[in-house]
Amino acid sequence: MNREDPGGFWLLLVALAALIPSIWLESSLTGGDEHRISFRTALETADSEDWTIPTYNGEPRLRKPPLYYWVLAATTEWFGATPFSLRIWGVLCGALLAVLVARWGQRICGADPLLTFLIMLSTIGLATESRRAMLDIPMTLFLLISMKQIYEWKQTGQLAPIIKGAAFLAIASLIKPTAPYFAATGIATLFLFQRQEDDLRPGFMRMIQGALLGVVVFLAIFLPWWLHALSEHRELLLSRLDEQVERREFSGIKTESIPSLLGGLFGLIAPWSIAALAALFHFIKRPEEGLLRPERWLVVWVILSALPFLFMKTFERYLIPILPAMAILVSSYLDSVSTNKRQSQLLISAFLISLPAIVLGFVVGWFFTPWMGILTALVLFWLWRVARRADAINTALTITIVNAILLGLLLPALGIGANPNLPTDVTSKTILQVGSQHLPLLDLRLQSPVPVISTASIGNSLPSEKCYLVISQADLTDVMATLKTTRRDGKVYSTFGVLRSRKTFTRFSRPGSTREDWIQAFEDRSLDQFKSPCVLLEVAPKG
Repeated sequence: MNREDPGGFWLLLVALAALIPSIWLESSLTGGDEHRISFRTALETADSEDWTIPTYNGEPRLRKPPLYYWVLAATTEWFGATPFSLRIWGVLCGALLAVLVARWGQRICGADPLLTFLIMLSTIGLATESRRAMLDIPMTLFLLISMKQIYEWKQTGQLAPIIKGAAFLAIASLIKPTAPYFAATGIATLFLFQRQEDDLRPGFMRMIQGALLGVVVFLAIFLPWWLHALSEHRELLLSRLDEQVERREFSGIKTESIPSLLGGLFGLIAPWSIAALAALFHFIKRPEEGLLRPERWLVVWVILSALPFLFMKTFERYLIPILPAMAILVSSYLDSVSTNKRQSQLLISAFLISLPAIVLGFVVGWFFTPWMGILTALVLFWLWRVARRADAINTALTITIVNAILLGLLLPALGIGANPNLPTDVTSKTILQVGSQHLPLLDLRLQSPVPVISTASIGNSLPSEKCYLVISQADLTDVMATLKTTRRDGKVYSTFGVLRSRKTFTRFSRPGSTREDWIQAFEDRSLDQFKSPCVLLEVAPKG
């Protein structure tokens, strides 16, 4: 189904408008890997004298390559450390990725660029991960640029595309080291299953020459930093690599890995999960007559890339690199099936996105702002209307709007992770958090890493002058007892509650909350009783 192409610039503006809302808020979507690792690494690296190797918790950050941390540290140095300044790079990469997927899908299999763009933009994987200062979306962007160049090299045999492809793959690998794996599976399936254009048949030796040149270019860009890290911190680097291997727990097929694998395959592409499954089965089959479908190699790429994750412990977001292929497959599938089948898939996708939207819209409308709940209901009404018409473009566009409302309005309205207002006389002194990060984004508020210490180490961690401790109310007695042994006076400066996400961002109530607590909360129209009670303790030397 051919539609007028609105142009990459306008698509980019639409993507930015969909992904930017709320990223400047402390209560926007976050997670432990963002506030505990990405933000802290950016702050510590910006404060260090040598940026060659990023710093985390006072030691070299060697578990991941440095490139994206350099970008975050430079942003901190030039613009200050704010949620917006550190997250905007993920948004830009996500927006560019959606545009690139649209262009590439049109190039390799004639997929409608507008529909492909909107499907990619409306996926939960892109909508959530682009809003966080994480590695996966930027890595996937440069990986896809690399694959696009390698595809051109395969079709033409020219050396310029393979040089560019190898360089972009090296950049992706310096963001996250899993990029070469996804590139390898993509290249292998590309050569085995993608048909050659009839008028462009490069010779075998020409292809060998290009492959060797690509390897040289890749290694020339990728290796120097790792060799430097090995020369400066050999034992630490080797121990970190061993630790990463141990954490993956490689073994036979792990049944506990199946949910993560399915979550990565079909959770990230949600709400197009069922359409994606149908597309995989549709395009893997050989046609009864004619040439193989060009989408078939994308199917094999997805399957081949996903299989090893059955044999290791991993996270769903590790499969984000195959999200572009899934989006192209869904777009091609919706354009190739009958109107009835397309309507069914659109209604299923509308149903899947409506579930969280209805729940969250009701909660926010009841506890905070009624107009947000009304707005959500109106947009969902329109979604079901266009889905019943089998209008794929407007359904995908409306799902994108629903995601923007969910992640840009409703979720931040809950106030999860938001810091309390701290006066200047507190923020000008040393602040430490005891036990855990009770205030996840306190580092950014203070523009400096806030140490997290244990109760037992308080005596060795406190400065000689007056300071402040952020502690759980449950730990107050133990902390006060420890302070007495260190000849310090402690007094409660203030108390406050904080909604903290646990594991998944939607689990924000304090541990131990019961059904009766929820009933009472709905009667009071307040979530205050679900906040974890915390204490700001003023500590000063005795005397």
